[in-house]
Parts: sequence; structure tokens; C-alpha cells
Amino acid sequence: LDEASTLQQKLSSVGTELAEAHRDTATKDAAHERERAKTQRAIEEKELKAGLHTRALLQQARQEMMELTTDAATSRACLEAELEAVRNAAIKARVTCVEEA
Repeated sequence: LDEASTLQQKLSSVGTELAEAHRDTATKDAAHERERAKTQRAIEEKELKAGLHTRALLQQARQEMMELTTDAATSRACLEAELEAVRNAAIKARVTCVEEA
């Protein structure tokens, strides 16, 4: 009877240790899951910030491109006007030379 009682106590002790080990494992698993979720959120936030930063850079580049396009069109119009003025002056000078000759 003592041997059966001793075995019963050992079995009970092993059961308690097993329950504690299971609880500890569950606690560690939950902690790991929280840490994984936290890391995943941090990664997603960094990706979002990078995406927003990239979008902002693209928008800035588009704006600068539009400004450069406008500047180029204005410069071209000025150059064409100046060229037309030079042509007209050249024509006028030829006419004057022919009239004087």
C-alpha cells in the first residue's frame, strides 16, 4: 500500500510538473506570438513610411518636371521670338541695301 501511495504521489507530482511545463510553454508561445506581431507591425509601418516617402519623392519629381517643361516651353517661345526678330531685321537690312544700291 505504501508503494502504491508513493507511486500515486510521484504520478501526481509528474502531472503537476507537466501542467506547469505546459503553462510555461503556452506563456512563452504567447510571448513569441506577441513579439512576432509587434515585429510584423513595425515592418509594415516601415514599408508604409517608405512607400509614402517614395510617393512624395515621385510627386516632387513630377512637379519639378512640369516646372522644367513650362520653363523649356517659355524659353523656346522666347528664342523663337528672338529668331523671328533677327530674321525680320535681316530682311529689312537686305531691303535697305537693295534700295540703296
